[in-house]
Amino acid sequence: MTVELVCSRAGIKIVTTPPAAAKYRARETIAIATISGLVNRQTAIGARRILEVLANADFAPITSPQIRAAELLMTHKEFNQRFDPEDLTKAMANLYLTAEEDAKVYAHAHKLPFFKALAIVWFRSTKKRRTPIRLVA
Repeated sequence: MTVELVCSRAGIKIVTTPPAAAKYRARETIAIATISGLVNRQTAIGARRILEVLANADFAPITSPQIRAAELLMTHKEFNQRFDPEDLTKAMANLYLTAEEDAKVYAHAHKLPFFKALAIVWFRSTKKRRTPIRLVA
């Protein structure tokens, strides 16, 4: 029930069976188990924020590796303070056709799980926040 509520608030539709001819619409997912794990790890509000980033990129469908990659970027201290979620969504949308292929190559070359390679591909293309210069007196 919580998973369904989080998805509806994030603008994602859960599809229980694959559509005819595997033609998913934007904002649809069948990754229920992954979303359930996300909710357990990040709370409902945290999961919704992560899922909104993916939903706004209009992926069709939203897959388990995409969810795990977005979670890594938005929760890991090495990444999450260096970009705005809107900029991550823009990078995801811009790389829609090439990111997964690039991630497969990167994962193979660096012996990483696919979702981590996907996170790296997205992160590299995301506009970074400027860090203020600290003057030492």
